[in-house]
Amino acid sequence: MHRCDMFIRFAALGASLALAVGLCGCGGGGDGLGRTHVSGRVLDADSGGAIAGATVSVGASSATSDEIGAYAVPRCTPGTQSVRCTATGYEAFPAAGAPPFEIVVQEGPNTLQPILLVPAGQQPPAEP
Repeated sequence: MHRCDMFIRFAALGASLALAVGLCGCGGGGDGLGRTHVSGRVLDADSGGAIAGATVSVGASSATSDEIGAYAVPRCTPGTQSVRCTATGYEAFPAAGAPPFEIVVQEGPNTLQPILLVPAGQQPPAEP
């Protein structure tokens, strides 16, 4: 894990103010994610527990969730992208035959709400 240090220096010249910001290992590719990436968590829809080993795809890029269900899809293309998630023992997201789930990826880091996967063979919970 890279630590980000921010150094701010103010220099006042009359009414002008200069601000210098230095970032180490954040966003610019030093962390291996690239400037634009999508992150979040994959959880079991029934228990709320983390799902490790899920594959999350955003457009043509993908990543695998870790032991706490966290993922970070690197080097995503900005713009409208389809999101897909699969894991052994769970129904795919979005479900087969459902319309694609699309997001608008912005330049820089993007964080999604948790992806909830339904155990295989179960019906998703009914909408209220």
